[in-house]
Amino acid sequence: MAGVNSLGIGSGVLTADLLDQLREADNAAILTPIETKLELSTQKDEAYKLLDGFMTTFKQSSAALGGESMYQGRQTSGSDDFVSVSAQSGSDLQNFNITEVVKAEKDVWNATTTFESVSTAVPGIDSGKLTVEVAGQSFEIDYTSATTLDDIRAAINDSAIDATATNLKIGDSAYSFSVSSDNLNEAITFTDSQQQEQLDTVKLIGNASSGDTYKWSDGVNELTIPLVAGETPTQTGVRITAAINDSTDLANPLHGLYTATATSDGFTIASDVVGTKFTGSSISSGDQLSIEAVTSTGFTKQLDTVTLTGNAVDGDTFTWSDGTNELTIPLVAGETPAQTATTIALAIQGDSALNDLYTVTTDAAGSFTMESKIFGLDFTSTVTSTGSQTSATEVSTQAHSSLAHQLDLNNIQTAKEASFKMNGISITRSTNTIDDLVNGVTITLNKSHGATDTSSLNVTQNDTTIKTEMELFVTNFNTLTSNLKDMTVYNQTTGVAGIFNSESFIKSIASDITNIINKTDTSGNSLFDYGVSIDKTGVMTFDNSTFSSKLAADPSALELLFRGKSAVDATETTSASSEVIGIFQALDKKMLTYTGSNKLLANFNTQLGDTKTNLISEYDKQKASLDVRYETLTKKFSAYDSLINKLNNQFASLKLLIDAESSDN
Repeated sequence: MAGVNSLGIGSGVLTADLLDQLREADNAAILTPIETKLELSTQKDEAYKLLDGFMTTFKQSSAALGGESMYQGRQTSGSDDFVSVSAQSGSDLQNFNITEVVKAEKDVWNATTTFESVSTAVPGIDSGKLTVEVAGQSFEIDYTSATTLDDIRAAINDSAIDATATNLKIGDSAYSFSVSSDNLNEAITFTDSQQQEQLDTVKLIGNASSGDTYKWSDGVNELTIPLVAGETPTQTGVRITAAINDSTDLANPLHGLYTATATSDGFTIASDVVGTKFTGSSISSGDQLSIEAVTSTGFTKQLDTVTLTGNAVDGDTFTWSDGTNELTIPLVAGETPAQTATTIALAIQGDSALNDLYTVTTDAAGSFTMESKIFGLDFTSTVTSTGSQTSATEVSTQAHSSLAHQLDLNNIQTAKEASFKMNGISITRSTNTIDDLVNGVTITLNKSHGATDTSSLNVTQNDTTIKTEMELFVTNFNTLTSNLKDMTVYNQTTGVAGIFNSESFIKSIASDITNIINKTDTSGNSLFDYGVSIDKTGVMTFDNSTFSSKLAADPSALELLFRGKSAVDATETTSASSEVIGIFQALDKKMLTYTGSNKLLANFNTQLGDTKTNLISEYDKQKASLDVRYETLTKKFSAYDSLINKLNNQFASLKLLIDAESSDN
């Protein structure tokens, strides 16, 4: 100890070592017991943090299993290529069959005509208005002879109607135009101010006789009607009209293409498909004659007139082509242009491809004309002659068509509503996503059923979530109870005690939890019926298979045992029932008394903190007292040492005097 020396007669008595020994003795008697208590207090703090964490985690499991949302989870099965199902939390549990699915569809129209460009004028049209209507909304497109496909697309897409137009590139320099409704089950209609139907008015003369027949043909479809002897033209007109309009006669090829209307002396046939061009042909056999008057409208008809000059010689050939279809005809030596024209006409008529597309006529001057049968068809002809007989060709277009006719829109997908049967009950909707049929369940129609297809769909309890939480609960229970046991145990053999062995409050936690877990409900059911077991050492185990079987058999009973139910108000048909507290709901309520602000564990932690604070204060107080005491002793020892030094010096002087006196004697 500084300032204290061992000198003279004070040597070995008032030393620093002596002061250190005295201080160590006082520390051991006064400070060490407090330090021991502080160390224990720190250990309790650490143990409390662990316990608080285990309790919080365990409470989370009990709260989850005691809460309503755990049992609102749903899982679905049975979705297939035709129908899929999804379910919201808390939706009705259902098993149902879906049959005879017909998907709702959008209305889709596609132009039959193919165009070389979307930025050049649509060929063969004059000015007019094309009206597009969908779902009660209509929009007019003002078109002219300069209108392009891009103009039409932009006009429709920029309008307020629920339809979308698209120009599709289907090949090199080949474009198609399509329009589709934006919504399901909404049909589109097109009306063109320049579009007219074609009429064939037939006037009958004379009365019918026995065996008379009447046949009407458009060149492709024909119908022969037997007449009745004695009928007047008016009566025959009614009979023919009925036959043409007969939808029950499956052999009637005219129904759907034409509509006949009886007149006072015959009938009129109108094309149902606007833009259809036909050449009516009526043949009467018998006494009742007919006169036809076909009224044509301003449809486009393209002509190619070929003029031949000179006579043919041996080896001459003639080739005509529209760019796709081609025919080469060997000529006969010596034929005149008129004869050659006839030869060519007969050859073209004998070629199936060209004959379906064109009508060929000849004249006496040695020319023939190719006329397109399909109105709106444009072609570029190529004529090649080999030999001395030469030819000249001139393509011309007669009249003009409406925009609708030139587009020749075909309804490739008809707008329709969705329909299906659910457990045999017919259902219709305007959408393929049905969310108003079963509470919380969405049924989506993906594809129409075949005649024998059935989709079996199920909405069941989501047992995976509950099983996972149960497994977590068992883990958390074992972790908590094993740590509580370690913290409160006392080993009589070794005398070792757990950190909280003296805390009765901590000891009570395990018994409180176990008492709730061991409870049974009014029907005698308990957790042990659902795969839970606790062995003699307090370790809990969980049988997943037993749990799954019980849950599948009666999910409501499991929820009642685990969660309980809230009190319900009385109604006219049901009386009020008291609240039922489930095992995990009770456990959660018990855990709430332990965890959280100002709850039992928090209060216990406050007590631990107060105890530690008091110990620190007491330690600081006692240490300060000892510091003062030994500071005083140090000063006293230094003073005593200084005094002894002086005495030693005085004694040394005296000793010299004595020694001198002694030597003189």
